[in-house]
Amino acid sequence: MAERPQKQIIINTEAKYIKSLKADNQQAMSDLYDRYAGPLYGVIARICTDEAAAKDALQDTFVKVWTSRHSYDEDKAKLFTWMYTIARRTALDHLRRSTTHNTTGTKDLENSVAQSVRANLDTMDVHDKVHRLDAKYRDVLYALFFNGYTQREWSKESGLPLGTVKSRLRIGIRQLRHLYLDHVFLFYLILQSL
Repeated sequence: MAERPQKQIIINTEAKYIKSLKADNQQAMSDLYDRYAGPLYGVIARICTDEAAAKDALQDTFVKVWTSRHSYDEDKAKLFTWMYTIARRTALDHLRRSTTHNTTGTKDLENSVAQSVRANLDTMDVHDKVHRLDAKYRDVLYALFFNGYTQREWSKESGLPLGTVKSRLRIGIRQLRHLYLDHVFLFYLILQSL
């Protein structure tokens, strides 16, 4: 029960942001930046490895949020999810532009993204953990998180119903969480024995 009031506070705060944004309140935009710039920058920095490009993409993200604020539909997505999508697409656009200036092929772009993802996976040991999952969950996680598919796109590509994709994603993430928690718990036990 203690979690419920916290969730309600977040929902109420988001509702206030949405209402203020749609009323063209520039202070709301400043508040949004203060609250979400850090998490959005983290998403962007994983795609744009150049710090200057990542900062430009973050700024462009908030410009796009402001200019498209009236098109936001809270029935389709939560505010952060909508902003996350804008940030991810903006970062990919920046990466494409920088890659296009440096080379002419999209193969280089794919290699750049793949190297970035592999570097992050290696440091977090996610690759090994995902391989431990059942194939049906592993396939969905790889498609959505590592290959950039949306749930709807993967549903069409794989021929699975959208509900099945969502369920497998949720179960796969839950299983990953358990794998990591087991690892953390073992580490805790080792520290306690010292």
